[in-house]
Amino acid sequence: LDQDLAWGSGYFAMTQYLIVLTVYKGFGTINDVTVNRIVANLAGIFLSLVLAAIPPGIFGSSPRELQFLLEDKKRAFRDCLRLILDESKTEHRLPQHDLAARLHRLHATAKATFIAGFSDANTYHKDAQQLKSLPILKVDPRMQVALGNAAVLGASLLSLIRLAILIVESDTELAGFAEGAEERKVLEEIVSGLDIQDDPHNISGYAIIERVNAEKEHERPSMLQDKFEETYTQGVSPHTMMANFSLYLMHYIMKREKSNVAYGFFGRGRAEYSQCSTLPDHLHFTNSGLFRSIYGTDGLVNEE
Repeated sequence: LDQDLAWGSGYFAMTQYLIVLTVYKGFGTINDVTVNRIVANLAGIFLSLVLAAIPPGIFGSSPRELQFLLEDKKRAFRDCLRLILDESKTEHRLPQHDLAARLHRLHATAKATFIAGFSDANTYHKDAQQLKSLPILKVDPRMQVALGNAAVLGASLLSLIRLAILIVESDTELAGFAEGAEERKVLEEIVSGLDIQDDPHNISGYAIIERVNAEKEHERPSMLQDKFEETYTQGVSPHTMMANFSLYLMHYIMKREKSNVAYGFFGRGRAEYSQCSTLPDHLHFTNSGLFRSIYGTDGLVNEE
């Protein structure tokens, strides 16, 4: 559809057709029928505007759907880290095959959740961009940026889960996350700092898809695995890489929680985000001893 006229041209043609057909059938004069159709169209437009403003409403320019998606990504992120932390303990450890199978299912759940949530948010956004020339229906340009950020976060989370699968396959005891290890402390701080919206009735998109996937067998995600440590870590421990990657995702999530996108008529609406994940000061990139021991503060690998 034309983003300036949307269905306007179609409605115009249908109105003309109704006027001609009504007059042809002899239900009134052309002037009476024309006035009747104009009034009826205006009344329909006004009524649709009123209904759209009554909660609960769907505003395509609202970041609400992206907020739901962010919460689902945080749930998958938390479950991935918890699984690694729990299974790195010596007691009651799952067999490698079972642990890998749970990560495969987590990857499938996170992927399906992202596709469903992002598709809804993107569809609403495209619909909201119709008639964008009208000053009362403009979409905040930050919404497009927020969609891009959601895509980056979704893809990065799937990469983290795939990295966890590779670590499980190469280190059956997860020795790099043993008690006292710096990498383990980082993951524990991240899990502790995640502020996730309560879902007591398990009706979130993530919970629903997780229940469906629990009854299925899931294949290993497609990824390269030959010479894993030599090819992908460049001498850095994969456990340290996962800790740093998780730290990066945590910072990214904290930034997304602070997004402020306007929506609604004249952009007066604001979607307040009540969740606020946190990290201790020493785990910010510029202060993290783990990060600086491998990377310089400018983000480059130390030459030595």
